[in-house]
Amino acid sequence: MAKPRGSALAAVTKVVKAATAASAVNQRIGADALALIRRRMVAITEAFFDIGVALRTLAQPRIYTALGHASFGDLLAKERLMSRSAAADLIRIAERYTRETAVALGHAKAAALVQYVDATPAADVAESLARADTAIGGKPVSKATATELERAARALRAKRKPASKPSPEERAARAAASALQRTLGGKRAATVEVRKRDGAWRVVLEVAVELAERLRLGR
Repeated sequence: MAKPRGSALAAVTKVVKAATAASAVNQRIGADALALIRRRMVAITEAFFDIGVALRTLAQPRIYTALGHASFGDLLAKERLMSRSAAADLIRIAERYTRETAVALGHAKAAALVQYVDATPAADVAESLARADTAIGGKPVSKATATELERAARALRAKRKPASKPSPEERAARAAASALQRTLGGKRAATVEVRKRDGAWRVVLEVAVELAERLRLGR
């Protein structure tokens, strides 16, 4: 005996409603997943700068020795953090840029622009080049890729004359300057340079007023 037509229609309607409800649930699940990914992608994008700041702290002798390590390299290896070159890149980014500029550039391009700046004979500043959207290799920084910036840096380095081998005295002065720079923090707080005067190598220190005041007060 065939079912009444009304019963069949009700059954179909029930199936359609169930399918519609399931689709709505799946849409919410999918939307939540997309929102989560977007939030986490923002965190990933910004994390490299924060890691650089933290590494800069760990690179200070008073910090890594307090943690029981003989050197910053020893800390990186024993704590299984990352290679020294990767840590150096992140520290340079934290020292050379504001957070806003570094995040806008992204990790790879920020690191590549630092390489370019270090290869130039002039006293360029990565932060300034990024903010001015300076043309490098025929393209503004905002349009250039990290690979193109790295290529421009290699081209500059290739043009430079090979530097003479530093003397033991110069190497010792530069090592002392680097250690002092790490202790005092990034270049926005203090600048440590090495100069030769009257036949002797000297470490020249320039500090921001705020840092000078903290040092005076012993903070």
